[in-house]
Amino acid sequence: MQNKFLIAALGTFISFTATAQTPTVLPPSVVTDQAAVKADAAIVQTDSSKVQLDEIQLQADKDAHNSTAEAADKATLSADKANLSVALSIERTAQHQLATAASTILNADKTAVQNANSQLEADVKADKTAALAADLTALQNAGKQLSADRTAIFAVTPSPSGTPPTLSSTITAAQATAASDAGTVQAAQNKIELDVLTLQADRIAGNATAVAADKTALSADSASLRTDVAALHTAVGQLRTDAQPILSADKTVLQTAITQLNAAIRADNTSALSADRLAVINAQLQLHTDQHAIFGPALPVSIQSFNQLRHR
Repeated sequence: MQNKFLIAALGTFISFTATAQTPTVLPPSVVTDQAAVKADAAIVQTDSSKVQLDEIQLQADKDAHNSTAEAADKATLSADKANLSVALSIERTAQHQLATAASTILNADKTAVQNANSQLEADVKADKTAALAADLTALQNAGKQLSADRTAIFAVTPSPSGTPPTLSSTITAAQATAASDAGTVQAAQNKIELDVLTLQADRIAGNATAVAADKTALSADSASLRTDVAALHTAVGQLRTDAQPILSADKTVLQTAITQLNAAIRADNTSALSADRLAVINAQLQLHTDQHAIFGPALPVSIQSFNQLRHR
């Protein structure tokens, strides 16, 4: 039971950290349902923006002690909240329909993961150490396929983005270093997984000599992994330093926009609220876009996983 839990845990780790496979070609029914979800999500976004602006408007009129305008604001807010509630309900229905239409693909992927996991477990129990690397790769690929198909099916609403930044050669060089170090850590992590499986197999077989060798290999590879993780953190730290001028400028623009919006609210400058709120949204969008452009390509594997490994 302990071994089964171990292998299942490894499969979960692999499916979330490995590079994605090419997604399965989606049938027309799934594509149609995706379009419906996307359209409904756009309506929800619009209605949500209305509610947010209503709340800003209401706060401004409250601060100005304009009771007549405040009453009208409350009525508008109530109506827009009702519309948003309806839109959310419709969106949930569309999402459920999409999940139902895509269930055949996802169930097949899950079965492939389960089969690969079972094969790996069987070979561990049989002490077939020569087969473990191939088994681990098969489980890894099955997990990647499930992840790729989930993304292709459910990530139907593209995130809005600002203008991509022009990155200096210093930043792109730091990105390349971080990406290379991340790949090294991933390879080291995969080696550890194989070490653990081999150790478990030899323990089950009662092969004391092999177990001793396995422990030595695991200890050496764990030390190597910690070194690789430290190098990755250094590389990411350098990338953050190099990117600081871009991100600091974005944060300054955002803070200025927030200050301007707050000033408009305090002054009950209702004619400026919509534009000021839009300026805040655009500034947030630009910061998000720049962060993704700078850090996204360099970190294909979760940095949180490395933080945990660092303290083992």
